[in-house]
Order: sequence, then structure tokens, then C-alpha cells
Amino acid sequence: MSANPSDVQTFIHISGFSPEDEEHLRHLGQHLVPRLPELTDRFYGRLLADERTRPHVEGRVEQLKKTQSPGSRNSSPAITENRSWPASGASAKSMWPPA
Repeated sequence: MSANPSDVQTFIHISGFSPEDEEHLRHLGQHLVPRLPELTDRFYGRLLADERTRPHVEGRVEQLKKTQSPGSRNSSPAITENRSWPASGASAKSMWPPA
């Protein structure tokens, strides 16, 4: 399982990560990528277990998982259309950790 290099570069660019962050992500990726199916199952399990998020994913988990698979062309329109995400212009890094 591997990501398209141009998708990775786009992600890094729009996320506001520094070169050091990029190196950390590459290192972590070696350990995370083999566990992605397990992590994905746990992620959706938690969404389904929470009454606030369950309505958004219930009955759609298998389809949502397909959009996360490597090589999927169902990526975010913000990436494929070269638009900024999120609309506020904040980077993913600046939004972490969530409030």
C-alpha cells in the first residue's frame, strides 16, 4: 500500500508542514501504512459508537472506506481542483490538536 507521490506532495503543501514535519511523516508512514486497514476499522468503529457522529456514517462505512483506499480517485475536490481547504485558509497543522 503506497500513496501517489504527487498526492503526498499536494497534501504536504496544503497542510503547511515544514521540511522537518515532512521527514517525521515519512518516518511514521513506514509504521502506519501496514496498519491502515486496522486503524480505519477502529476509526469508523468510534464514529459509529458516538451518538453525534453515527448519523453521518451509519450505513455508509464500506463506501467511505473505499474513498480512503490507495489509488482512489475519489479525493477531496479541494485537492483535485486546487482549492484551499479548509475555507478559513487554516492549515491542518494549525488546527491540531482539535479543540
